[in-house]
Amino acid sequence: NTMMKASHLAKQTLRLSVAKEWMKMRVKELEVQSMLEKDMGLPLTALPGVDAEARSEFQLSIMEYQIVPFWASVATLWPSLSHAYEQLERNLVYYQDAHVIMLRGGNTEATCAVPKMRREILGRMVMTQSIVARSG
Repeated sequence: NTMMKASHLAKQTLRLSVAKEWMKMRVKELEVQSMLEKDMGLPLTALPGVDAEARSEFQLSIMEYQIVPFWASVATLWPSLSHAYEQLERNLVYYQDAHVIMLRGGNTEATCAVPKMRREILGRMVMTQSIVARSG
């Protein structure tokens, strides 16, 4: 089950150009789902909004709270996959930086995250890795 989940969440562990394309496709899928939910009078479950800032924060919260912690554990359990986790960390920093540019009115195509969380995320990653290492 862990390897199946890892493969499902692996898109953001790929090189940045590929990860960005996967992100765009996923966001488009969620936008369509949100539009359908709105048209049907249902509560929105896919995206909190379709504006760039909401989309950016939503996508990065998924990376920060789900994908990164999960892959920290995967890389600890299977060190041969640590290169994928390292790429994920680089991609996360890119998305965070692009989010800052977007918030400052810059033009960026990325969907990203809130940089003030960077220290917290890194702290959680280290904590997750140490917990997994102790249990293994």
